[in-house]
Formats: sequence, C-alpha cells, structure tokens
Amino acid sequence: TTELEHSQRRFEDLFNYAPDALVMTDQSGTIRLANLQTEKMFGWSRDELMGRSIEIVLPSSRGSEMFGEGIRPHEDAGKASLQGRRKDGTEFPLEIRMSPVQTEEAQLTTVAMRDLSERMQLEQEVARISSHEQERLAHELHDHLGAYLAGVAFRLKTMAESLERRSTPEASDAHQLVGQVNEGIDLVRNFARLLAPVDLAIGGLAVGLPELAREMEKTFELACEVKLPRELPELTQEQSTQLYRVAQEAIRNAIQHGRARVVSIHIYRDGPHLVMAISNDGERWSHEVGSRRGLGLRIMRHRAAGLGGTFTLQQGSDGTTEAICTVPLSSGPKS
Repeated sequence: TTELEHSQRRFEDLFNYAPDALVMTDQSGTIRLANLQTEKMFGWSRDELMGRSIEIVLPSSRGSEMFGEGIRPHEDAGKASLQGRRKDGTEFPLEIRMSPVQTEEAQLTTVAMRDLSERMQLEQEVARISSHEQERLAHELHDHLGAYLAGVAFRLKTMAESLERRSTPEASDAHQLVGQVNEGIDLVRNFARLLAPVDLAIGGLAVGLPELAREMEKTFELACEVKLPRELPELTQEQSTQLYRVAQEAIRNAIQHGRARVVSIHIYRDGPHLVMAISNDGERWSHEVGSRRGLGLRIMRHRAAGLGGTFTLQQGSDGTTEAICTVPLSSGPKS
C-alpha cells in the first residue's frame, strides 16, 4: 500500500508540474483531470474544467472529430495542430498529442498541449527574412551583375566590330562571345525575376502566378500550367505575397529534388477557405530524402501558418506529388 501511494504521488507530481498543459478525458471527451499548466495556459481553474467537454479549450471542429472517432487502447493519435481557446475567448495555435491510457475503472485519453504562439512568431520572422533576402539578391543580380555584364557585352561588341572592319578571322568568335554574354544577361534577369515576385499590388495572384509559370518554363525548360477560378476571392497584399512565395518554393522543390518536368498550380475556393494545390510529375517524395528539402518545406508551412492556414505534402494516386496550401478567407469574390 505504501509503495502504491508513493507511485501515485509521484504520478501526480509529474502530471501537475509537467511543462505542457495536460488533461485526461474519458471517451466522450469529458475532462476528468487537468494540471497546473492547463490553468496557466487557458485561464480556467481545474475545478471549472472538471466535468466539462474538451471543446471548452479545443473549440475547433477537427478537435471534436478526433474525439468523436474514439481512440482505442492500442492507438495513438499522434501530433496535430489546432486552435486553443482561453477563458477570455482569445484563440491561439496549439500542438497537441493524444494517447490512450487504460485504467482499472475506464479507458482515458491523455491530451498534451503546447502553446505554439512564440514559436510561430519566430518561424514567421524566418520566412520574412527569407523573403527579404531573396528580394535583396534579386536587386543585386539585376542592378549590379546585370549592369556589369551589359558593360562587358558593349565592349565585346565594339571589339568585334573593330575586328570585322580589319577583316580579322577572330571577328566571328568575338560576335559569338557577344551573343553568349547577352544570353547570360537574360539568364540573370530571369533569375532576378524568379527571386523577386512581380508587383502583386497590381493584378494580384491572377497576374503574378501566370508570370511565375512563364519564367519557370523559360528558365528550367518545363511545362507549368496555372488554373485559376473565374472570380478570384479578394486577397490582401500579404496573402498574395505569401501564397506566391509558397508556389515559388514548391516549384523549385519539385525541380531541384523531384526533377519534375510538368508542374500544375490550381487555385480554387473551398467554402470559407482558399486552396492552392501545386502538383508535379517528379520523383515521389519520401521521408528518407525529406531532410534534403526540409528547410523549404518548413518555410512553406510557416508562410501558410502566418496566414492562419495549413500546408501539407501528399502523394496522388497517379504518382504525382501535391503540395496543398489552405488559407482562410475574410472576404468575398471580386466583383
């Protein structure tokens, strides 16, 4: 008995003073136990939480569905990202992990919750810095390297014309060099445009994405198709920019890691959400090679999360790889 009491106290200490918010619920989602961090995170006292539905802190429909499906003793629902709600009504991002616990009386579910607010702010700052660096590099390429190469091309052209007037055999080689340098200037300009998006304030994604597709086709010699709805919903400048960046990164990943030759960007409305799906015919993505493209995937997820949305990568039944970015909309379609 003494040993059991000691084990019980040790469990209570571990549970109550865990760094994550922890609650234990029955199979209907009713809270039976909560720790101190849950009180701090959500603003409810443990007495107020006892006997209440888990929906009091996890109001999203997805949270309800997870409990509605039930968790059997041999299953673990793993990690999920949901919105939590504090007592004052404010919502914030959570990472939760659910796992079953079988007791003598009944089967319970332990729900561990971690506040992602600070981490997401840092991740969004990383994405913002990434965008800033891309734009800075684009300006460096266009304004400095492009201008330098243009000067070299002009001097080579002058030299080629001088050699031609003297009927020197090397004149044709000089003209060929001029052409190669001009091709290099075009490549620099194309890469600069890929790094910095077109002015999304003028035309938004309806202009930006087709322009991106054309630049990708020209630079990487692939087929890139864009499917847009007849009436694209109103988007803010931030939404347009981040969605453009997600599409840009997804295509680059498909080319660099998947060796894709055909890419399709499809945007459509799904109720209160806008969905952007970027599919490609490249090599199938696998967790074994995921580390090589990990930073790009994380940045795309951070961009989507910064808009209150989600980013997922999945395999199609036809062998394609599809990157799906879903963001909530706050306004109706354009008139």
